[in-house]
Amino acid sequence: MKKNNKQLFVRKILFFILTSSLLVVSFSSRAFAALSDTSTTNFELLKNDNGLELEASNVVFDQKAIEKMPANGATLAKTKMSVPIELKINDFSGKGTGWNLSVKLDKLLEGQKELKGAKIIIPATTATPVSSFEASIIASIKPDVSAINLIAGTTGMTTLAKADVGKGYGEWKINYNNSDATAWQLEYLYGNLADNYTANLTYQLKDGPTL
Repeated sequence: MKKNNKQLFVRKILFFILTSSLLVVSFSSRAFAALSDTSTTNFELLKNDNGLELEASNVVFDQKAIEKMPANGATLAKTKMSVPIELKINDFSGKGTGWNLSVKLDKLLEGQKELKGAKIIIPATTATPVSSFEASIIASIKPDVSAINLIAGTTGMTTLAKADVGKGYGEWKINYNNSDATAWQLEYLYGNLADNYTANLTYQLKDGPTL
């Protein structure tokens, strides 16, 4: 009888050890389970009501000697700009409303003398970004630059460049080179008096793609 009691006792001990091991394994599995949660972040970028800037360089045309009217009946003489021209537009308003750049030319005068028949011919060109954007973004937001004629003394403004709604944000340059097809030209009538004529070019940059 004593022998059997010892065997039974041993079995109980072994069972306790095995059961404890299972509990440890089960507890360890629950302790290292991954937990997850989510949170939100918020940042508000405010609009800038004074977020449009414009810079325009001076325009200088090549000197030209007076010529007699040609036999072919042409009435207009021509010269072209002598130094590069750069216009810089910066839209940091954050509005996305687009913009319109227009220009007008006053009469070219020296005292009481006026350069008769004066007109500036501006060819089309391409705006290039100063801001660092990916190529795909540049293509989708690039403003348009038009070819225009400015008749001296006209009171109305003529649109030179514009950005539609959702376009034209960031900083852009419009460059004209005196040595290629983007050069501005000045036309005037034969028979004007010799002098050094000057005029104001007035630029206007406004919100929205049209005036």
